[in-house]
Amino acid sequence: MNFKNSSKICFFLWLILNIVLIQSCMIVPKNQDLPDSNISEKFPKATRTPDLSTVTPSPTAPIGSELNPIVFGIAVTNENEVDTEALAQLLSLLSTETEQDITMEYYDTYPPLISDIQDGTVQIAWLPPLISIMLEEQNFTRPALLSNHFGVYQYSTQILANTDQGFQSYYDLNLNQSTDSADIALSQFEGLRPCWVDQDSISGHLLPAGLFAQNEIELKEGVITKSPSSTIRALAIGGICDFGATYGGNGDPRTASSLTDIPDVMEKIEIIWQSDPIIPNYNISFHRDLPDSIQEELKESILSISDSIEGNDLFSKAFGYEITGFEPCTSSTFAPLSEILDALNSEAESVSEE
Repeated sequence: MNFKNSSKICFFLWLILNIVLIQSCMIVPKNQDLPDSNISEKFPKATRTPDLSTVTPSPTAPIGSELNPIVFGIAVTNENEVDTEALAQLLSLLSTETEQDITMEYYDTYPPLISDIQDGTVQIAWLPPLISIMLEEQNFTRPALLSNHFGVYQYSTQILANTDQGFQSYYDLNLNQSTDSADIALSQFEGLRPCWVDQDSISGHLLPAGLFAQNEIELKEGVITKSPSSTIRALAIGGICDFGATYGGNGDPRTASSLTDIPDVMEKIEIIWQSDPIIPNYNISFHRDLPDSIQEELKESILSISDSIEGNDLFSKAFGYEITGFEPCTSSTFAPLSEILDALNSEAESVSEE
C-alpha cells in the first residue's frame, strides 16, 4: 500500500471519530417560507419499502429488487435528529418514482456506516464533506447531489481579530470577499496564537490551519473555544489569542444572540480575510457499484422532489438538516478543500517524523 495514501486515510479516519456537524454553526435566514399544505397528504407514508424481517435478502438477486433492496445509510447523532416518519415518506417516493425497492439503515456513529459502505452493503449515504472525501479517495463512493443549506451550497472560513491589535484587513464587506491572497493576508499572523472552534471543525480549524500550513506560516498552539461565539468573545476580551477562525460567507457569527452583551462587537471585531466558499455542505453519495442507470434515476427523483417547498421540508425533516434544494456535484466540487487538507496532513506527518 502506498504510504502516503495510507497516512492520508488514517488522518481522515482520525478526524471523523469525533466529527462535529457544521450546521450547528449556521444562522437561520429570516422570513423563511414554510409549506402551506400538509406534507403527509402530498407525500404518503411508505408502501414500497420492504420489511427486511420478512424477507431473506439475496445478493444474487438484481439490486433494487425485493430480495436485494437498495440500502440508504444515515448516521443519526445528537446534532441531526431525523424524523423517521418523514424518512419513510421520502423512501416511499423514491421507491415509487424509480421502481426500486429501497430500505433505510440507521447508525449511531459514522464508523459502522463507513464500514458497511466499504463492504458494499450500503449503496446510498447522506455524508458530511470529510467522510465523502475519504470514501471517494478510497474509490468506494461518488458524490452525487450537494445540498443547499441556508441558501448556499458551499461556505467559507474567515479570520477575525480585535481592531485594537492593529492587523490589516483584506476583506471587502460590500463584496463579501477578500481583496488579496491568503499568503499575503495571513502572513501577518506568523508566530501568533489562534483561537480554533474545535479540532474537527472544518471552518473553525481544519481549513484555516491548512491554509497556514500551505503557505508555510507557523503558528503557536491554538486555543479551543468550542463555538464561533466563544471565539469572538475571546477576541473581544483580549489576551487569550491573537486571532480566530469561524465560518463565513453564509452568515455573520458576530450577530449571534449570545453576544448581545457586547454592543460594539461589530466594530470591535473585524474580518481580516475570508476564503472562497470551498466547504461543501452535506451530500448524497452513491456506491461505485450501484448501476449508473439507477444512480441517474435516483438523482432525477431527488431533484424532482426537492423542486418545491414541501419537498425540501420533507428532506429537512428526514435528514435532520435544513435543506432548500440540491444540485449535482462531482469530485471536483470537493477538490479545493481536499487539496488544502492535504497540506495540513503533510504538516502533521512532518511533525510526527521529527
